[in-house]
Amino acid sequence: REQMSALHCIKKTRIQQISYRAAVKRLAKKGEKSVYPIIYEWLDKEMRDIARRAKVVLDRTKKQTFSEEMLRFILESKGHSIF
Repeated sequence: REQMSALHCIKKTRIQQISYRAAVKRLAKKGEKSVYPIIYEWLDKEMRDIARRAKVVLDRTKKQTFSEEMLRFILESKGHSIF
């Protein structure tokens, strides 16, 4: 529930910085393993391709979750800044 509310907040505010960082921290704290489907809910369609490519990189390194660095990379590669 907490995850969804944080991510819903992001979706509503078009990736607002504080909400984004709070969501990342909540997901990381819970050690969320099925982050991709949740993140796809609020990623713009044009950003999903980058997320898929990031997933391939993560799968190769046997990581199952988005790190904050990976999310930052995905967002900043589309011109969003989280700071």
